[in-house]
Amino acid sequence: MDTQNISKKAFAQLLLLSLLTAALTLILPPLSAAALDEAAPNYSDVRSSDWFYGDVAFVTARALMAPAAADKFGPDLPATRAMLVTALYRLAGFPATDGIYADLSAEAAAWAAKTGVTDDTGEGSFASDVSITREETATLIFNYARYAGATPGKEPALPDFADMDQVSVWALDGLRYCADTGVIPAGPGNLFDPQGESTRAELAAMLHRFVLAMEGEGVPAAPADPNPRTGLPFSPQDAAMAPLIGAAALAILNYLPRRFRP
Repeated sequence: MDTQNISKKAFAQLLLLSLLTAALTLILPPLSAAALDEAAPNYSDVRSSDWFYGDVAFVTARALMAPAAADKFGPDLPATRAMLVTALYRLAGFPATDGIYADLSAEAAAWAAKTGVTDDTGEGSFASDVSITREETATLIFNYARYAGATPGKEPALPDFADMDQVSVWALDGLRYCADTGVIPAGPGNLFDPQGESTRAELAAMLHRFVLAMEGEGVPAAPADPNPRTGLPFSPQDAAMAPLIGAAALAILNYLPRRFRP
């Protein structure tokens, strides 16, 4: 056996593999923590072309929101107080609570009342199945950020939404925080729509932006569309190309050593 030729061939293959790896590093965009968490949601009512696709993928991968049915996310269904509080409870890592509860949402409600995430007593006044408004969503998200020690040291200025006169006084702190961090952008006509009810898709988008803000990923500026597609550095469509690029690299790696044997 010609060990010298084998060594030359192995060296050539290693060199080629290194070059291909370097080339792919330049071609593929960098992966953020958010992109690594993103997984294609397996729901029959969520398509890759939907503006909320990336948001649903994110909350699904993080297990922040449960399906509405066996294979459906229910993007157009109204979001409820229980959905948001349960998502925040999951985000907190399921902290221990006192007592035994009928289900996860009841346990989350008790935790939220105890920690100040909600102002409810936890004794039946939580109204878990009531649809949640945008100003309520902003308030609960702000309360969680304060609970987690993630609020800014300096109070943000009030945004200049066209319907500021319709915002409840108790919601102003939450509005400041969510507008400043980009968690809840204004809709068409620079309207916040404080009493408007959030859908599950919109709640997924808010949670997505909130988690990115909490983790320091940064929230991309939202366009005027009230339902902007959440752009990530590496989308599921981009990820689908990775296996093809990898297969092409392997084909080149297998072909060239035979064609140009050292």
